[in-house]
Amino acid sequence: MKFHYYPETDSLYIGLTDKPSVDSQEVAAGIVLDFDSEGHLVGIDIDHASQVADLSRLEAEALPISAIALASATQASQGQFDRAKERIKGKSAWQEPSTSNKPYWKL
Repeated sequence: MKFHYYPETDSLYIGLTDKPSVDSQEVAAGIVLDFDSEGHLVGIDIDHASQVADLSRLEAEALPISAIALASATQASQGQFDRAKERIKGKSAWQEPSTSNKPYWKL
């Protein structure tokens, strides 16, 4: 699952799988669900995301997560990324980037 935030449009896309979307349905104002060719939900698009959710915090509870990857899109967010890395580094096994160039925590 991947979270993509687009600050220029203040939209948040939650990709649930890597399958491409072939159909979309707006289920509420500014909330669009994307479906694959078999009708399975593959993503959720949230317009005006900063007005809908607290984007400064991400919390996962009771998920069977084996790794967390953080990608920094801009230089401005690099500082936030570095601070998060330092906070988590002592609590889990930090893995430096490899071929993917995406650092992650192995839990």
